[in-house]
Amino acid sequence: DVVRAILSAGSRAGSPGPINIGSGVGRTLRSVIADVERVLGHAVKVSYTAGRPADTPANVLDIRRAAEAIGWEPRQP
Repeated sequence: DVVRAILSAGSRAGSPGPINIGSGVGRTLRSVIADVERVLGHAVKVSYTAGRPADTPANVLDIRRAAEAIGWEPRQP
């Protein structure tokens, strides 16, 4: 998905400004780690630490501009 987004953006003339590339769907860190482990075929070592005051607890990208500006939409959730 990311490579397709980059190629799509690179094939357009001019710069539409910043564009969010993502799924548009929130995921937990644990679900991302589970996917990495599934792809690798083994568990990975994970260390959890306390969050910092400046950390964002959740971040879901608004990807509408990617569809409008470069004609891109994610295929993977």
